[in-house]
Amino acid sequence: MTPKHEPKENVVGWLAGLFAVLVIGAALFPAYGNQKGYAKRTQCFSNLKQVGIGFALYTSDNEGWMPPSAAWIDELKPYTKSEELFDCSVAGRYGYAMNEALTQATVEKWSTERAAETPVAFESVTIGRSVVGSLQLLPRAPRHGSVNNIAYVDGHAKGVRQGSIFNSL
Repeated sequence: MTPKHEPKENVVGWLAGLFAVLVIGAALFPAYGNQKGYAKRTQCFSNLKQVGIGFALYTSDNEGWMPPSAAWIDELKPYTKSEELFDCSVAGRYGYAMNEALTQATVEKWSTERAAETPVAFESVTIGRSVVGSLQLLPRAPRHGSVNNIAYVDGHAKGVRQGSIFNSL
């Protein structure tokens, strides 16, 4: 004779299995949710790095001079080949600024002294075409979690944590 299972045991087993699936799903959901934010941060970083390379190419072709501040995006377009590179993936249209300390300057001034520490372009709270300003324009609440993306004179770019950049201003 086969023993009969109590209906309570089947329900308890089914609920335990459902609970386990829900716990695993809840643990994995934030990881999947963060992927979209990470992708936008990576896209913005890539755009800004290419903008930084555009600055380097422009200065190479123009005897070391930086582009005119009022039209820096227009001057860099032949080197970047895409208007979309000047768009932060979170801010939308545009979203970057040129470092005002580099306007009317040659790269020679910056290439030997602290080129790896001198921002050439960065994310900006002022949204517009060919914005120029200081690092005070960086978003106080970073667009990409706790990071603001910055391109430097020597050609590299990096995501800088919120506190570290403002502590040095």
